[in-house]
Order: sequence, then C-alpha cells, then structure tokens
Amino acid sequence: LHVPLQSGDDEILHGMNRRYTVKEYADWVCHAARKIPDVCIGTDLMVGFPGESEQQFDNTRSVVADLPLAYFHVFSYSTRPGTAAIRMDNRVPAKAIKARSKNLSELSRGKRADFYRQFVDRRLSVLFESSESAGWWSGLTDNYIRVRVPSTTVLSNEIHTVQITGAMGEAALGHVIADE
Repeated sequence: LHVPLQSGDDEILHGMNRRYTVKEYADWVCHAARKIPDVCIGTDLMVGFPGESEQQFDNTRSVVADLPLAYFHVFSYSTRPGTAAIRMDNRVPAKAIKARSKNLSELSRGKRADFYRQFVDRRLSVLFESSESAGWWSGLTDNYIRVRVPSTTVLSNEIHTVQITGAMGEAALGHVIADE
C-alpha cells in the first residue's frame, strides 16, 4: 500500500489543504498493519513546505520513525504556479531542505532494510521482471519486496518461489527454489 502522508505535523498538513490529521493517518496505517499480515506500507513525504520549522520537521521524522512504514519517497518542496503555497512567505532555505531530505531518505533506507529482514528464511513467490546485471535477476513479491537472485536461467515474466537469505541496499536477496 502506498498512502501519502506529506507531513507529520498538523499545521503543515492544514497549510497544504490536506483533509486529515496526523492521528487519523497514523491510526489508519496501524489498523492496516494489524489487519494485513506482511503488508508493505509506503508513503510520500515533502520537506521544506513554506514555514516548516525545525520542530515541525522533527514531528514528521518522529511520526514516520514510529509507524510501521516500510519506505518513503521524499520530495523537496518547490513552487508550482497555480497553488496557494506559491504566495506563502517564510521559505525554507535550500540547505535546510537538502539536509531534511537526506535525513528522511536515510531513515527510509533503514526501515526498508528492517522490513526486508523480517522475511529472511522465508519462502516467497516472486514475479521476475528483468536481468539487472550479469547473472542476477530482479522481481517483486506480492507485497512489493524487491528481490534479487543469481541465475543463469532466463526468469523474465515468470513466477518462482524464492528462499530469502538476506537484505542489502534496496533489495532482499535469495535463491530460486527448484519446483517441488
């Protein structure tokens, strides 16, 4: 599930004209995580919305660190014609936006690796998409885990059972289990 949050601060959400609160979002994510075993929940976050203080950014970081999110896409605020935000004052300095974006991206990488590690020693079905490099194939599980396996066999557009053996970077690693 990919469910955009944008900000973990109610004042910023209000400024973005969002129709939900941080608590409503958090309650929904926690409910989904309880009801759907092994669900992968991701979100979109925006840093540097006009007027975003360091405390408001810290609120966002704290919320997403505590929620059962597997990853986030982090976007830097930029002005867009036709939006109410273009008329807002109190722009966040580019240096602060860059630092905040890096901070959340690092947190996301750690949460993704933690999510993938939950599946080590488990067997998952993987739909293989393509060869990424010599001898390595990549695909996705039904809960959006990127899996890479070594194989000399062409696996493109096929579903295979994979034993997950570890996680590295943006993917879980494993090996294809022979047909049983």
